[in-house]
Amino acid sequence: MNIGLVCWSFSQGMRVGAIRDGFDLVKAAAQLGADGIGIDHAFLPHPDDHAQIRQLRAQADDAGTRITAGVSGADDLVAAIRNGEGDALFERAQTLGSDVLKTTFAPPGVRLEEGWDIQTSRERVQAAIQALVEIEPTARRHNLPVAIENHIDFTNEELLEIWASTDSPYVGLLFDTANQFALLDNGAELGQELLDRILSVHFKDGYSVPTEDGVDLIWCVPGTGIADAPAAAALLKQKPNLTINVETIVTQQWAVPYKTAEFWSSLSYGRDDRADIIAAMEAQASENRSRPPVGDEELLAFETEQLKLSMAAARKLFQADGSIGSPATSER
Repeated sequence: MNIGLVCWSFSQGMRVGAIRDGFDLVKAAAQLGADGIGIDHAFLPHPDDHAQIRQLRAQADDAGTRITAGVSGADDLVAAIRNGEGDALFERAQTLGSDVLKTTFAPPGVRLEEGWDIQTSRERVQAAIQALVEIEPTARRHNLPVAIENHIDFTNEELLEIWASTDSPYVGLLFDTANQFALLDNGAELGQELLDRILSVHFKDGYSVPTEDGVDLIWCVPGTGIADAPAAAALLKQKPNLTINVETIVTQQWAVPYKTAEFWSSLSYGRDDRADIIAAMEAQASENRSRPPVGDEELLAFETEQLKLSMAAARKLFQADGSIGSPATSER
C-alpha cells in the first residue's frame, strides 16, 4: 500500500519556518522515505498558477512522492462551484496527480467550540448532505472523487446518516482513524460501518494524559495509543488501493473534557453509554505518559523522531508480503 504523511505532521516545522509551502512538504516527506504527502489548500500553488502547479508535480514525480491535494472546506468548495471557480480546484488536484480531492465538512472540534445543541446538530447534518448533492456532479464530471474527513465534528451516528444519503462513488469518506475518540465515539466501528465509502485515510493514534476536566489526547506513533492501529490496518488492507497518509501532530493536544456537562450537552449519548472508552482513556492516563517538549528546537527534533517512528510503524502494520506496493490509484 502507498504509505505517506499528512502535511500537518510537520506542524512544528511550519511553526519555526522550516516548512513554508508544498515544495517544502514534498522535500520533507521524501527525506523521510514517504510514498506520498497530503497537502492542504493553504500550501498549494494558486489554482491559476499553472506553472507552479506543474513544477510541484515535477518535483513530486522526481522524488517518487504522490500528492493528495486538498481544499479548505466543503462549504468553500460548494461556494467555488457555485461561482464558477470549482473546476480550477479539481484541475489543480488532477495536474498534481491526486487520486482524490480532500476536504472537511467543518473545522476540527467546531461542535464543542460552538456548543451545538440537538437542533444545531440536525441542521449541520442536513447542510452536509446538501453539500454532497452540490459537490457530486462536479466531481463526477472531472472523474475525481471528493474525500471528506471525519473531523471531530460529527458523531458516528451522524456520519452514517450523512453517507447513507448517497451511494455515488464520487463522494466518500476520508477516514481519520483516531478523530472519533475525541468525541468518545469508536473510530474502529465507524471504519467497519463505512469501509465501502472510504476513499482515503489519515492513519492516526492518540494516548491520554489526565486533566482536571478529563483527558488530553496526544497524537502519537500508530499502535501506541487508543485507536487500535493493528485492527485499523487489518480492516483497511481489505482495500489495497487506498492511499494511507500517517498523521501525528506534535503541536496539538486535544482536550476531551468528558467530566463537564458542556461536553455531553452537544451529544446524543451520555457518559454511561461510553463507559468502555472512558475506562480505556483513564487506564492510559494512569500511566502518566509525558507530553511533547515545549522548546522550539526540542519540539522540532521530537517531531522528526515521531515521524520516523510513525512511518516505520505504519509500514510494519500494512506490510502483508514484505513489500509496500506501488502508488495507489483511486477505487471508482
